[in-house]
Amino acid sequence: MTIDLNLMGEYKIGTYSERAFKSCWHGLGEVWGNFVQTRNQEQWNGERWNELKTVMTANFGSPTEPKVSTEQLVEFAMKYFGKSLDDLIEINRESFKKREALKAKV
Repeated sequence: MTIDLNLMGEYKIGTYSERAFKSCWHGLGEVWGNFVQTRNQEQWNGERWNELKTVMTANFGSPTEPKVSTEQLVEFAMKYFGKSLDDLIEINRESFKKREALKAKV
């Protein structure tokens, strides 16, 4: 039996890999930015984070319009930072919680 996802209508979803790309992209950005900050012994402002996002978008695509697959993004993260798919998703989740907590304080 072949499953026709087009019949799912509004319940149709992308593969896990497709849905995970956005979280992985943001998780990789967090890891990369923190690594560079530590290496350079500096604290970034919003402008520096935006510069990193621009570089990541040029190389990997944006979170919503990827140029590479989730697997390729995770392969890069593993090679350069030792981070797996699950690591990147968890890093993104924790970063999101921190940002939301900071917003609540303002």
